[in-house]
Amino acid sequence: VIEAGLDAIGFSVDAATAETHDRARGIKGSFERVIQAIKNFQELKKELNSNIEIVIVCVFSVNNLEEVLKEVALLKDLGIKNISFIPFHDIGKLMNGVETMRPFKIEDNKIIEADRVIDKLIEMKKNGEPIDNSVGYLKLFKDAIRDKPLPISCYAGYATLSVDGYGDIYPCFPRAEM
Repeated sequence: VIEAGLDAIGFSVDAATAETHDRARGIKGSFERVIQAIKNFQELKKELNSNIEIVIVCVFSVNNLEEVLKEVALLKDLGIKNISFIPFHDIGKLMNGVETMRPFKIEDNKIIEADRVIDKLIEMKKNGEPIDNSVGYLKLFKDAIRDKPLPISCYAGYATLSVDGYGDIYPCFPRAEM
């Protein structure tokens, strides 16, 4: 991957603890595996003297709301300089008709807490923490968690792509999941 000349590679880390990350991913042990993969990639990057950026992507959802700020600290301690958040967005039912998105939605009883975390992320961004998102994009999270339409288009497929374990290419990870 490094020798292919990519500008960046992304890893999904959805929490600061194995328990929360593994629950969100539905696979026990996935937290340890992704952290080890990040460390392995960092070593290869040094060995090959590469400038490829390592980007960590985290879905901002009810499952990790209490750990988002700790996650930034954890990733920063690992030497990560690019942490990107995306708000949970419901992509509907999966191909087999199973509704799996609802448990990730931030419900009304957690909105105030979510707003507080979003405000803290904005403050951290302004203070130079390694958060990739713009302040403007982070502000949109408040509308996103309230199911309001966003004023921007999705550019997945134009600027990014997702490759699954079988080598199939999708415009974004949620489409690969479907």
